[in-house]
Amino acid sequence: MTLLSGTSWLPEPAAQAPFVRTAVHGAALDALRAALGGQPGLALVSGGPGTGKTALAHALTTTLAADPAYAVTEVAATRGDLRLLRALLATLDDAQFGSPGSPGRSGLELLTELRARATAFADAGRRAVLLLDNAQTLTGSQLEIVRSLLAIPGGQASPSASGTGEGASNTATTPTIVLFARPELRDRIARRGGLASRRIVSITLTPLDRDDLGTLLRGRAAPGAPSFSAAALDALVVASHGIPGRAVPLAMAAQGEALARGWEQVDERIVATVLAGEAALPVAETWASAATGPRPTATQARLPFGDDSPDTVPRGISGAPLALRGGEPPAVAGEEGEA
Repeated sequence: MTLLSGTSWLPEPAAQAPFVRTAVHGAALDALRAALGGQPGLALVSGGPGTGKTALAHALTTTLAADPAYAVTEVAATRGDLRLLRALLATLDDAQFGSPGSPGRSGLELLTELRARATAFADAGRRAVLLLDNAQTLTGSQLEIVRSLLAIPGGQASPSASGTGEGASNTATTPTIVLFARPELRDRIARRGGLASRRIVSITLTPLDRDDLGTLLRGRAAPGAPSFSAAALDALVVASHGIPGRAVPLAMAAQGEALARGWEQVDERIVATVLAGEAALPVAETWASAATGPRPTATQARLPFGDDSPDTVPRGISGAPLALRGGEPPAVAGEEGEA
């Protein structure tokens, strides 16, 4: 998060925000690393919007990029078979192989080049790993490209878990493909025997509980940001259904409101204020969804836009005047006079 103008919070893009190891996302990352250590194949990470798929993809890419045993590329699924193949080629260790060639190359030529790169990596003792985010948008022909990349050379059957024998030798040149997608892709893959038979792991990102959400918010918070009471975290989990993409913007709005009131901790009353503002003020929703500006606090939402005259009395969503400095904040551990 980034603190703006003293009272507003703007979330960082997933590519820039630090990966926070919650129980859900940490377990998913560990499961992916364990699967990548076995036979190549298809890994599927599924979850609804805002469950942290993109953040997990970035974390896996960063982890593998630091390991010389892997050659990794991460791209977002894109329309057009040729565009997808070119994107994969352009990012898969481009320093070693150079550009993917002229735009006039056919899909078969690009697919053959991808296979050749996977083989070259295998000969050098490295495994090619292709990460595709937003994979629920893959078309039928693009899923066929995925199946073709995963096909075992020579038509060998899938090797045993022992990883020995001729089948294991053939699969060494096959890349591992990790798809990050919404749940509907699971059913599409299940109906494609060629893909389903190559699946090595399937992970579903589940909603966060109170402890996990607290871990996430602490990991994303800027220094000096207001903390959250247990009751506030409970309220955020209920309001967001434990979905990080919903909970984090609400939490940042609550922190901005706490700062505006001069409070050091967000409690359930502030969360209720923010939730009331979500329902009552369409302008707040507009700001919240805009990628170009900060989300307003409840205080700012009640102020005339651009009016910073000293006669303006800031008010919260409830309409009651707010004391921006001082006021009557909730008790915080260690304060004088705490009961």
